[in-house]
Amino acid sequence: MDQTDQDRLPPSPKQSNQWFPLFIVLTLAILFSAGAYYIYQQRLSDIAKIVQPLSEPTSPNSLASELQAPTEKLDVITVIPQQQQNIEQNIEQSPPLPTLADSDDYLREHWPEWALPDKTKAWFQGEFIVQRAVSFIDGLANGAILSKLSPLNKSPLLRPKTKFQATSRNGDLWLDQTNFSRYKLFTEFLLTIEPEALARLFHQLRPLLESAYGQLGKPADQFGNQLLKGLDLLLETPHIDAPIRLKRESVYYQFADPALEALTDTQKLLLRMGPDNRKLIKQWGKSFKDALLETH
Repeated sequence: MDQTDQDRLPPSPKQSNQWFPLFIVLTLAILFSAGAYYIYQQRLSDIAKIVQPLSEPTSPNSLASELQAPTEKLDVITVIPQQQQNIEQNIEQSPPLPTLADSDDYLREHWPEWALPDKTKAWFQGEFIVQRAVSFIDGLANGAILSKLSPLNKSPLLRPKTKFQATSRNGDLWLDQTNFSRYKLFTEFLLTIEPEALARLFHQLRPLLESAYGQLGKPADQFGNQLLKGLDLLLETPHIDAPIRLKRESVYYQFADPALEALTDTQKLLLRMGPDNRKLIKQWGKSFKDALLETH
């Protein structure tokens, strides 16, 4: 075997035992040198900090202020705008929603928190409150008035006390203006409901409302659009100041003008309420719609 091949072989056990004490000594020497060098560098760094000159002259006042200033690192406090704080507080204070099956008791318990008029308390009586409200709103969006589900059934004092009246002049039937006062109490009551408060309540209860809408076999996430559709129908009601002529071909009165008779039931009801009530209700409906779109 030549010398080159022998250099590539691992050392024999005998050779390893001979070199082992020397290896230990060298290792300790290296570690000791590294430790000494580290201590030496630390001492130099400390000395440099002590003798480092100031970059510019310092007055006695500024030096005193520096000595009095705290040296620890302060926590950074993020300032939240007041509006955002209010929103976050409202979210934290809003009680968690129940399931739709348990929503009746929830509504009755938290009704006082929603800034609604006292007369609306009657709306939260009975069973299936959310389901009834959703069905009624869905009817309004389609131009229908579901009388049995109307909130007025829970508030009998707001229902008209007199019968519908028509006036006969020169052989024609006309909408009697005495009908307008039949709806005055309802109009005054509606105006006591703040559109912004009602919009906030809608968004707070929206998961329950959408769940009930889904039970009708309709897309749950479209209930908000259905409510807006009903408000748009209300706002599209023509405003007529002139007397309205009627006809009676059956038990019920109808509008003699085919264009008016072709309106939805909700729009025709607004016409029967008279121009003053109609104007106030449409203004309220516009404010409610705007509040719905602005509140999230």
